[in-house]
Amino acid sequence: MLRFNTLLELAGLDPKKVYLLRHEERKRLPRGRIFQAWLSERETFESYQQSQKWKNRFPEGSAVATFVVAPSGETLFVGIYDVLHVSRIAGPFDDPLLGKLPAEDRAWHELRRSDRMQEYEAKLVIDWGQGFRAWRQRAHKKNKKILEIRPQFREEQFPGHMKFMRRLGELNNIYPLWRTRLEEKGIYLLVFDDGMQYVGSATGERGFWQRWENYLANGHGGNRVLIRDHRDARKAMVSILEISGSAQTERDIVTQEMFWKKKLGSRAKPLDDQ
Repeated sequence: MLRFNTLLELAGLDPKKVYLLRHEERKRLPRGRIFQAWLSERETFESYQQSQKWKNRFPEGSAVATFVVAPSGETLFVGIYDVLHVSRIAGPFDDPLLGKLPAEDRAWHELRRSDRMQEYEAKLVIDWGQGFRAWRQRAHKKNKKILEIRPQFREEQFPGHMKFMRRLGELNNIYPLWRTRLEEKGIYLLVFDDGMQYVGSATGERGFWQRWENYLANGHGGNRVLIRDHRDARKAMVSILEISGSAQTERDIVTQEMFWKKKLGSRAKPLDDQ
């Protein structure tokens, strides 16, 4: 099986001087935020990577092999960065993704994106192994298995509206194409872990995504039913019950919402107070 260090060596990189970074969200960021930053806010993503705790610094002259966790959970290689200079930071720090951080001993790295291994960027998937919390590793100590090298970067295929089901709070990490597919009007279902169900209708210009994006902001999106019941929609599983036809009016869609409520029974509540 092909290993990542083989590709490093073919590119003229010494694995002993390469640090492996696997960027995945922790408690301070919604799932998928780092992937989206890499995908569409590259400057923000690279600034985020430049700042690390002093104990986790990378020495000058070393290189960083950067990986991000894709929406599918895969560990995707996105580039090699050379470490040109390291400086020490004292006092509070304003992180481009995490926001204001308290004063602590931090390192700021001047990184330069390398064209070495550029042909594998966003195409190479590795097996990081079981130590997911060990986001920073040495290449020569952890020679990663390569699972796949794709001919080009590709987004995970949209499963279809009727098969779509996700934890709503994780929708920040979906691919941009998926968001476009979710701009359909219709009826959706929220199911909480205690079994309670809420039926809602999406009638806005951007359909389901417009409604769910509102929920992502604060958990209720201004919906009085969720506020009254002290429910955070981000904790629910969301799925689509019905896509509305182009000829259906907003009133038609809301009528269908009530139909689905009756069909699902007493544990389903309508989210008709939008």
